[in-house]
Amino acid sequence: MHERYSTFGTFPQNKSIGRHGYASIIFQAIILCIFFFHAGIAAQAQANDVSLPLISDLKIYQDIPALSLTDSVRRRTMRTTLAAEDPRSPEVGYTFATTFTPDHDGVWKHYRPGYNTWLLKINSPGAYGLAALLADVHLLPGEKIYVYNLNSMRTLASDNVPNTGVWITNFLKGDEVVIEFDVPVSNAKRGSFTIAGISHAYRDVFTTPSTPGQPVSRTQQEDTCYPCLEGTFWQDDRRSVVRILVFRSNTAVVCTGALVNNAERNQRPFVLTAQHCIGSQFDASRSIFTFNYEDLLCDGRSVSEDDALVGASYRASLYEHDFSLLELQTVPPLGFKPYYAGWDIADRGLDHVSCIHHPLGTPRRISLSNAAVTPGDFETPSGQPRASDGFWRVGKWDLGVTAGGSSGAPLFNLDHHIIGSLAGGGSTCNYPYNDFFQRLSQSWTPSSEPDQQLKYWLDPRSSGIQTLEGFDPYEALNVSCDTASNFSNTETMGLIPYPSGKGYFSGYNSDGIESYAERIPNDGKKLLTGITLLTSSLNVHAPGGVVVSVNSGKNGLPEGTDLFQTYIPYIQMSPEVNYVGLHPYLEVEGDYFITYTMAYSEKDTFALAQSPWRAPASNTAFVKLGSGWAPITQISPGGMGASLGIEAMVCSVLPSGPPTAAATEIDLYPNPTSAAIIARLPLSDNVPFDAAVYNPQGTLVATYAQSFDNNLVISTEGWCSGLYILRVSTSSQTYSARFVKN
Repeated sequence: MHERYSTFGTFPQNKSIGRHGYASIIFQAIILCIFFFHAGIAAQAQANDVSLPLISDLKIYQDIPALSLTDSVRRRTMRTTLAAEDPRSPEVGYTFATTFTPDHDGVWKHYRPGYNTWLLKINSPGAYGLAALLADVHLLPGEKIYVYNLNSMRTLASDNVPNTGVWITNFLKGDEVVIEFDVPVSNAKRGSFTIAGISHAYRDVFTTPSTPGQPVSRTQQEDTCYPCLEGTFWQDDRRSVVRILVFRSNTAVVCTGALVNNAERNQRPFVLTAQHCIGSQFDASRSIFTFNYEDLLCDGRSVSEDDALVGASYRASLYEHDFSLLELQTVPPLGFKPYYAGWDIADRGLDHVSCIHHPLGTPRRISLSNAAVTPGDFETPSGQPRASDGFWRVGKWDLGVTAGGSSGAPLFNLDHHIIGSLAGGGSTCNYPYNDFFQRLSQSWTPSSEPDQQLKYWLDPRSSGIQTLEGFDPYEALNVSCDTASNFSNTETMGLIPYPSGKGYFSGYNSDGIESYAERIPNDGKKLLTGITLLTSSLNVHAPGGVVVSVNSGKNGLPEGTDLFQTYIPYIQMSPEVNYVGLHPYLEVEGDYFITYTMAYSEKDTFALAQSPWRAPASNTAFVKLGSGWAPITQISPGGMGASLGIEAMVCSVLPSGPPTAAATEIDLYPNPTSAAIIARLPLSDNVPFDAAVYNPQGTLVATYAQSFDNNLVISTEGWCSGLYILRVSTSSQTYSARFVKN
């Protein structure tokens, strides 16, 4: 499954573009949403589905009692771990086994109407970051789990719990983390889970290593060891590459992998990596796959780990060839902008090769060789034999090198086809020679067993093709997206000082107005995918942050249902342009409101840009006064109107969700159902098949082993109400159908 939360990113200001002083992102923002906006499907949340973590109240956060992991245990286990690690998949953290539960640990509080809240704060001094591993997760409707600190936040909702019951977060930067469990008071009983581990990152996985002797402030052109991906030549290839964080029994290791296409082009999310990175189903289910992990040095934005999917199924691997093929438990959504890389097993285009990878688990980099790769033998440090001529040898890198954490990274030929994945080698900054990649052509059918070859999965109908192009499953949808706002490029957006005291009309001011809203006009049904905030005043050192919400509206005011809420710490924000990607996406019909509420902490100065004052009839901005929501005309000079610096990213077509390769021919009865549903499959007798049920976000809910009975009985006991997709696959065909659980 993928972690459920909002994406948050920052854009640098470009005052040479656009007359209002901000980079012009109207419609052009579709290019930027490649990096930032999250995908999912239309979600229509009820009012009681929305709660806000207590990180939004700084005083409560600071007063939560903390449990500290002991220094003696940390030092002892880390020394042992570092001494025994595999340099090809370096360990970046130690995982402390824990058994914390809401029944026996932490504190229960009733901070706000409608919710009982459980809190557990954990600190581990010296950690670059902390991650939480939750097991046996069972949440009831309306319940949520938040994992956060002052730098970041992750969310798990009741309708997004993985069928494995395991949920893991990426490392949250810092040495402290809070786990919060919100339970509606209306629930007769509550769900349960166990915090089975806390992983302490003792290596910096947030900063890319630099060439020895070069300053961190180097430009991307200066770094010859870990160069950025420049230009458009690798724009598709890079979107297929993922950082893999594997939480083993007591360690956390980092590797790289690639999302690969298959001959059916049916969007099955196969990931190719190294066998020494993930060698079991246990490892696969406790791995996080992060897309689009880049940093400020390369693409002008802050490092973001938001595009993350948790868990995979272990499909095939072979030690002798050092490959593993996994299938993600969740189909990568549109917002991740995934690209399913093509491949070549004909050993063509070998004169120039490139490797896109995550050195030491840090943001994405590239290595290039202008000399032909050659077949070779690869010997492991232990001396155990590998397949003869089963590997490509890169004799010398002309730009860049690999490092621990690069293992499993794809090797692309000149035609952008994967021809192998990194097994290991000896390249360093001072010695850019001799890296070895498993040969895809040799790993195709090294065994007749399906779980020891690639062909069974990547060419299931034995088409015999030697080369397959990559593809973007959401390419058609992207052209249907645009931005909606109430100001034009001809207006000068900025701050207007508050007349009494200090502050601004669009943010922090001496009258203490905390909440603002912008009405977004909307015709018909649209898919709201993200929000851009044009920020004009910000103190990143001020405690607290801002709450951003989407409200359905009522009687022309933002007093309807809150469909979405997220909290953004000031420390994460840019003083110029900030983007919030929504996940799940929201299907909106008619006008709606985007609101923001400030913490009003000490040293707070937050305010958005606003348009110049206009005629009252053109007003789209609102403020929340003591008497409730009102147009900004009630506080503006002369009752003038304005618009706030908010843009909404909307799409006019819904994403396709889980893959479907053929029109449905499955009969479902009863549909809708309140208990079990019978699926009559359009198959002949004795035809084996695999079946899977997904929720609309693409999360796997249930699987069914191969069967020869054409009547499949699906129990929906314990499932949340809503839409589900059944997919049935045989060796030659894929069928799908939708049903509703009442």
